[in-house]
Amino acid sequence: MIASEIFRFGMATFPIVLLVVTLMIFKLRVTLASFISLVASMLIGTLCFGEKPIEIPLQMLKGVWDALGIFMVICPAMLIYQILSEAKMFYHIQKRVEHLIKDELLRVLFSGWAFACFLQSVTGFGIPVAICAPILVSFGFSPVISVIISILGHAWGGTFGTLAVAWDSLVIQSKMTDLAMITQTAINASLMIWAYNLVCGFVIYALYKKHKGSRNINPQEIFFVIVISTVQGGGQLLVAYFNPSVACFVSSALSIAVIFFLDFVSSKKQHKTKKEEQKHTVPLFDIVMPYVILIILVVGLLLVGSVNSFLAQFKIGFKLPQTAAGIELSIYSPISIFTHSGTILLITSVILYVWYLKKEYVKYSNLRHTIQKALKKSSQSILPVMFLIIMSKVMDGTGQITIMANVIAGFFKRTYPLVAPFVGIIGSFICSSNMSSNILFTGFQNNIALKLHMDPTVILAAQTAGGSIGNLLATSNIVLGLITTKASGQESNVLKFLFPIAFLVGILCGVLSLLLSQKGGY
Repeated sequence: MIASEIFRFGMATFPIVLLVVTLMIFKLRVTLASFISLVASMLIGTLCFGEKPIEIPLQMLKGVWDALGIFMVICPAMLIYQILSEAKMFYHIQKRVEHLIKDELLRVLFSGWAFACFLQSVTGFGIPVAICAPILVSFGFSPVISVIISILGHAWGGTFGTLAVAWDSLVIQSKMTDLAMITQTAINASLMIWAYNLVCGFVIYALYKKHKGSRNINPQEIFFVIVISTVQGGGQLLVAYFNPSVACFVSSALSIAVIFFLDFVSSKKQHKTKKEEQKHTVPLFDIVMPYVILIILVVGLLLVGSVNSFLAQFKIGFKLPQTAAGIELSIYSPISIFTHSGTILLITSVILYVWYLKKEYVKYSNLRHTIQKALKKSSQSILPVMFLIIMSKVMDGTGQITIMANVIAGFFKRTYPLVAPFVGIIGSFICSSNMSSNILFTGFQNNIALKLHMDPTVILAAQTAGGSIGNLLATSNIVLGLITTKASGQESNVLKFLFPIAFLVGILCGVLSLLLSQKGGY
């Protein structure tokens, strides 16, 4: 019996191990590596888990539909990027940041940490990396390091970012209705994410020092990192207590303001002359316009209750059986047409293009070429994302994820909180989404907490914190960032750097989970 369980566990984990090996050791392109791992999960599901042949196509269809929802975000996100690129706005952003923020480290912390997470708070889906990585390249960082910094800067906001869609998924999947329990889970998760945020801040600082070729530790620079992390992590914890939906948005916006304040009170560098500023920049409104539009649309369409309720009823989807053996059909994961992130981004891109066309930053004659380039770059990222999502669906539908998780829980027992974050990490790694990880594993984590008589508010917090850590390894974000910095094919180098960080942060959150579980929560 034990030998059989070990064999099934080995087979269940094989697709994930294969994905890591092909990416890290053989350095295959992420598209090929994810395809090979998908095929392995299908063969294992059929041959080793005895599923009916129709189960695999059913799960594949679900994966394609979920990937379509992400593709609907990636395409307009890339269109916004292309419009900004054609208008040379990344150059103007660089010059404006250099003019407004005199301290060089604070410029990097603004562009790669505070601004990246601010974008994560309202959009997500790789957009922060696509926009911030090119800005860091303009500061002299290599494309790979620029992508790494942008990922470190925004990934911690995975749980409460995108107006807390991942958090909402956790609450729904866990079937929590008690307000006190929901609040306690949010607080526990925020504590773990705060520790994670601080680590990311210091890694970004270390990359900056390496870029400068300096090994000297500056106390003032350390102070900057600690203050910004306190505003982001501590601010998110405080706001999550009252309203998780805007916790990341408020804390990241405050961190931007704090960076400007720190620069104002500490910088000794001289301002550039007004003449030089006018020569190198466009009006500030034109630079920040896409982000202003995003905020207005997010607030108007998602946070105004009556508007959101009206628009959210318009959905598209198709009916599928719940399982291959089931005959009852239900609409699978319907997409809300008017409140979907892709719709918000598409509207933003149209308004942005019309405005830039009026200001003559872009030319109408180049519109077709701009759209073609956006679609081409989008197509480069959708294949690996689609393969990985299908793989996660196949593994879930054929029972591979359940076997894997059950063996892990049975082995660790009372020390399970130590590994609880890694379940979330694995989910985000194979799904490229904190939200998908929560959908996939929340029920399992909740059942394990009850089975082992542990505080579910701690285990569920570890799940979503782990999902946020897994955003460091989300291949869709990595691919998108490398495309926008013209460094496609460097995925293995990015993952090689981020894997140890994700592992160490996972251990840190695991220790916090264990401590919180022993004390009955925060």
